[in-house]
Amino acid sequence: MVRLVLICVLVSAAACWCQTAVAITAHPESPGISIPSNFIGFSYEAGSLTTATGFAVSAASPVFQRMEEQVGPGVLRFGGNSVDQLTGWQRGQRTSTTSTSIMMSSDADRALNFARTVGYRVLWSVNLGHGVPATDADEAQYVYQTASDVLLGLEIGNEPDDYHSNGLRPTTYTTDDYLAEWQTYANAIQTETPTAVLTGPAGSGSITTFTSAFATAEGSRIALLTQHFYPLAPSSKNPTAKNVASIPDILDDAIRQTANTDGSELEGIAQGQKIPWRMSETNSCYDGGQAGVSDVFASALWGVDYMFTLAGNSGTGVNFHGGGTGNYTPIAVSSAGVVTPRPLYYALLMFRAAARGRLVPVNVSANGVNLTAYGALDSDRVLRVTVINKDMTNNATVSIKPGKGYSTASAMRLAAPAADSTTGITLGGASVQANGVWSATQLENLSASGGTFAITVPAVSAVLISFGNGSTGPRRPHRP
Repeated sequence: MVRLVLICVLVSAAACWCQTAVAITAHPESPGISIPSNFIGFSYEAGSLTTATGFAVSAASPVFQRMEEQVGPGVLRFGGNSVDQLTGWQRGQRTSTTSTSIMMSSDADRALNFARTVGYRVLWSVNLGHGVPATDADEAQYVYQTASDVLLGLEIGNEPDDYHSNGLRPTTYTTDDYLAEWQTYANAIQTETPTAVLTGPAGSGSITTFTSAFATAEGSRIALLTQHFYPLAPSSKNPTAKNVASIPDILDDAIRQTANTDGSELEGIAQGQKIPWRMSETNSCYDGGQAGVSDVFASALWGVDYMFTLAGNSGTGVNFHGGGTGNYTPIAVSSAGVVTPRPLYYALLMFRAAARGRLVPVNVSANGVNLTAYGALDSDRVLRVTVINKDMTNNATVSIKPGKGYSTASAMRLAAPAADSTTGITLGGASVQANGVWSATQLENLSASGGTFAITVPAVSAVLISFGNGSTGPRRPHRP
């Protein structure tokens, strides 16, 4: 009797891991939105530039440099809450007695030179929270004089829609008040440097109100609409919040739907002003992320899905916020200079390999599985289909119809021991090496039957399938 019960338990447990049929049809005959080559980006606190243990440690590391370079070209953004907490700007070299609350031109030089070295453009934020128009104008003039070759644009302040609630302005502070301030600072900057490119508003939310109002008022003066987005909240802030961070939440399709809604709203606002838009600061969970969620393999699957979702709404890129050893940083760097790729970094590697050329429509019959798929058509007609199985229990037996003209296919998997794994992550069978280099070591050749290719995508994993005519395969990210 005990044996019979045990068998029943084992059968029930095995039944939880279902094999579900999923059908995917790609339409390479109808390519759409082009994916910018500099879609991938990183965001760092401006305050990290003023300390000896901040960005200076990262910038000095060849491993860190190599890891950023191999997912580039991209965009670096220096801003965050700390930009509005700085008390000043000065031209000159930092010394041992210089306050870390003052941005020195030597601090800017380090960041801008790093960007130049790795082949990235830069979004540079100036202080609005505690700023002075003339001081910001001098800072802007300096960065344009010394680094116009890498500058993408200037953001004035960080998340000004929160100023009324974070103590930077009175509780009565309105959007109209912000617009008046922004215009004063913008005028000072462009009077000093007429060629200065402005971006904004770098809002934390309120897309249909605050961001839309800013775009309507200042759309003709900015070259890029910027927004911030953190879908989840850390448990330390509000453990009963509906969006409190957990692995089931980061994998839930609701998080993709929220990103898709925000992306669609931003796309509409940007198109109305005939300017591009970028998610200039973002990650899975605000306030440094959530341990056990933002730093585990589940975040990699979220990251790939998220980037494709924004790209599908004409987003020109994302800047994942991080730095140091925070829970959500894609690349962790200790104060001693030890560099560690986090799971989210593997999402960047996969997206760099997959998102080339123009997005193509993909129809998915997921049959109840929490699974998404995206297609991209490269200029050499290679079709790449990325399948992300975010389901925690259902393996997917996927049949893919890539369209006419594709006779070969090879697959590269993104995998880990479990959704909560912090180590053992592989892409194409390989992990990032100690020197920062990644190169795939395992590619699977797929065969076709009647124009349909089949592959199994286990629960909590992803795969990139590249379709060609017999002479093409997955293209790997650039390695120095």
